[in-house]
Amino acid sequence: RKARHSYAGAIDVDGAHAERDVVVSLVEEAERMHRRCNQMESQIARLSSIVEELRGNHPRHSSSQDATNNTASNAADKMVLESGPGSSSKHKKGWFPWMR
Repeated sequence: RKARHSYAGAIDVDGAHAERDVVVSLVEEAERMHRRCNQMESQIARLSSIVEELRGNHPRHSSSQDATNNTASNAADKMVLESGPGSSSKHKKGWFPWMR
């Protein structure tokens, strides 16, 4: 936006500076949020691999083994689901709307 002119014709420098400060703070906040989202995505990826490990490394033999697997797997699934949208086994990089 162009700097506003007052009645006397002087440029409203304070107004222009205030607008710039708002834009700068919004950009900084967006960058912080983006970094946080990247951190969360890597946490989700780690949790997803833990879930896959829990499912894959414990073949089901007895019914007691099944109960143990289900409990561990469900707990890991719950952690993954609570940290982001979508199914725990279908996490893909870029599920944030602005990354599509």
